[in-house]
Amino acid sequence: MSDERDERDERLEGDLDDEWQVVRTVGSDEEAALIAGYLQSNDVPTEVESLLFHQEPVSFGRMGEVRVRVPTEHAAEAERLLAARDAAPLDGEADEAELASESGASGGDDADTV
Repeated sequence: MSDERDERDERLEGDLDDEWQVVRTVGSDEEAALIAGYLQSNDVPTEVESLLFHQEPVSFGRMGEVRVRVPTEHAAEAERLLAARDAAPLDGEADEAELASESGASGGDDADTV
């Protein structure tokens, strides 16, 4: 009996079947939809599995999870795409970094010429 419960718990924690793999677990349907849309725009089939319990405002544990799943054969591609997306600066961050590098370069030039 204990073995059956352990096996069921393992399935709940990980993937529900061998054909699909969870690539991201997030806290809202909206965030999952954005990730799924991004992957789909890069030709990676996706499936969103919401474990949210909408009767009460619960946002913790399994009752607050939304999983983005992809077919196992696309898992490596999805992870690569998501890692690149996570590493890319946002528009505002890119502008700030550019301004900082420009001001740092001009500040160093002024010090050399004085």
